Amino acid sequence: IDIASPEYYVKLTDLASKKEDVFARKTVTINRAMNAYENYLIVNAIDGAVQTAKEFNLSSGKTGFTYANLVDMIDSVVDYGDKFVLIAGTTVAKDIVLWDWTENKYHSLKEALADLNVEIIRVNQTVSIDGSSTAVVAATKAYLVATDTEVGKPVLFIRKKLDTIKMLGGVVAEDGAVPERLIITSHNPTTVLSGSKRYFAVGVAGFEEVAIAIANPYALASFTRA
Repeated sequence: IDIASPEYYVKLTDLASKKEDVFARKTVTINRAMNAYENYLIVNAIDGAVQTAKEFNLSSGKTGFTYANLVDMIDSVVDYGDKFVLIAGTTVAKDIVLWDWTENKYHSLKEALADLNVEIIRVNQTVSIDGSSTAVVAATKAYLVATDTEVGKPVLFIRKKLDTIKMLGGVVAEDGAVPERLIITSHNPTTVLSGSKRYFAVGVAGFEEVAIAIANPYALASFTRA
């Protein structure tokens, strides 16, 4: 899968003033955007691979994600691993934080999760898909992954090392290391419109190639709160 970030622009006046490292700031922005899009692709691959029998919803009479829901999810994949990661949308993550109040089963949320050998990853990222802002993980969704299955990691993600000599006619790193992500600047300034104003700028964009595969769908489960 080819991933290219949007093109960002750096004003020539900002470069001339040298008040800050504007390229470094744009690089941080580009990396953040591309990391979020990678996560979006991974979550979509997981969502499409979860088997119907491992899709869970709100329990009868409940209004949120409960400790019992998590136990049910773990029970559905426990034969394939004993270490788990729960990727949680913001609403589901809030339900978990409130367990000490709503569930009243444990004095410590940390102890409860440790007993189950579960790591919680709260995801609150958005990406632009066809011009629309889209959540990487919907607020009311959660995905459980058994991470140590007998056949290895259930979700495989690989970035291709890019041949910088062929692509750019040179090397990016002085130590000769081949990068997995390129941050490319345009050679010539261009005219950019900002409202009614025009200014000269150079473009900056990121590029990478990745591969994603689900090696063991039996190790995946999902929960939908709504």
